[in-house]
Amino acid sequence: TLYRNVTWLMEYGFETGAPALFDVYGELTDLPYVGSVRVGHFREPFSMDALTGGNFLTLMERSLIHDVFVPFRNTGIQAARTLANDSMTVAIGGFRANSNQVGADSQDGNSAITGRVTWNPWYAEEGAYALHFGLAGSSRSPSRLDVAGRPLPSGARRLRFASRPELRVDSPNFVDTGFFEASHLNLAGAECALGAGPFLLQAEYN
Repeated sequence: TLYRNVTWLMEYGFETGAPALFDVYGELTDLPYVGSVRVGHFREPFSMDALTGGNFLTLMERSLIHDVFVPFRNTGIQAARTLANDSMTVAIGGFRANSNQVGADSQDGNSAITGRVTWNPWYAEEGAYALHFGLAGSSRSPSRLDVAGRPLPSGARRLRFASRPELRVDSPNFVDTGFFEASHLNLAGAECALGAGPFLLQAEYN
């Protein structure tokens, strides 16, 4: 943190043998009306399961639906703020999906607008007891690809949905649509959670 309201984070991973961007961003906080503005490579505001840090997941892996329908870390800019005495959060941002390791992406498509609203009507003892609700949405423009997924300067836009088993070590996709033509993609998500001491109930629908 610098100058009280400038924060930054740089996280890289090397598990594949080459450096990969995880969270690499700068953020201005405590801005009037807006709240905070973040720029860089970070998690889109979509899905409680995706936004939960790895140290705090209920199980060892994120759910199967995460691979298929949840946008994760991408390059973009986001505005976020809290409301109603910090019981509500609102976040919205514009993103470029599938950018390379230095953030470069000149390809047509792969753009998205993603937003999320959450509400905690019950929050006690610093979160030991809490009730949480959330809604998220994303409107996305697919890239121009051939049937094998290679970029094209012009032509059809294509999507692909695939998911590995939850045990992700050397696991192939066991559900895979292959690439198919699509002009756009709209995602919607609803989430809820109840925590009471050691008891946790959590669910999402995307």
